[in-house]
Amino acid sequence: MELIIDSEVRQPAQRVWSLWADFGNLEWLADTFCRVDTEGQGIGMLRYLYRTPAGGADIHRLDAIDHEAMEQACTILQSSFIHVTEHRYWVKVTPLSAERCRVRVTVRCTPVEGNSEAEVAAVLTAWTEAALHNLDHYLDALPR
Repeated sequence: MELIIDSEVRQPAQRVWSLWADFGNLEWLADTFCRVDTEGQGIGMLRYLYRTPAGGADIHRLDAIDHEAMEQACTILQSSFIHVTEHRYWVKVTPLSAERCRVRVTVRCTPVEGNSEAEVAAVLTAWTEAALHNLDHYLDALPR
């Protein structure tokens, strides 16, 4: 299945991209992940996201990054909150004005048996929109 989530963020594109492109830093999602560990650098870098101190990690691999085009691709190798296979996502940040941008998240995955595409789409959409809301508020709190 493929899902495209477009969200408008009340922040300059470069500010949003700078935060998103820092693959090992998810301070803006501190209410979701209690710890983030990384392995490696650049393309192929792994990010381990822990939702609870004793829980297993969600594992993401950075597959591509283009700073000029403000695009990133990632494969989710392991997820504790959604049951899918072949889980990849692409992020594209596009300026709309000096103070606003669009973040497009494209997700491709295959739901495992027992999970419908509609259920998976609802979970992924809600999570992505909440994450972008957090990003917006996190940037609001930082000095410009």
